[in-house]
Amino acid sequence: MLSILLIIHVLASIIFIGNNITGAFWKVRADKTGNLEVMSSSVRALLRADYQFTLPSLVVLFVTGVWMGGITGWERFQEIWLGSSFVLLVIIALIWGIISGPKFVPWCVLRQKMRQQAD
Repeated sequence: MLSILLIIHVLASIIFIGNNITGAFWKVRADKTGNLEVMSSSVRALLRADYQFTLPSLVVLFVTGVWMGGITGWERFQEIWLGSSFVLLVIIALIWGIISGPKFVPWCVLRQKMRQQAD
């Protein structure tokens, strides 16, 4: 059981990190165009990717990490690398959910207004 959880945990971390890196890349590229339509479309796609990939992988990371901690013993969280990884995961989740997530909403609203003006 531990092996399966570990594989799921590693795959979730790959998806989480990969989506964040590629998302930042595409956001920077869109911003460099200076075109509001491109920027708005890019942010909307990034938001969709965040809800389809980043959020589920974050939940899977948390659940599998805690589950494996329960299996192997909670004292493992006292290991510096494991404890700090868990704390960083919680911080990232808070930053993503409280700070970054709501900032994408105005871009989606802007996109909708631009579509309405075009019609």
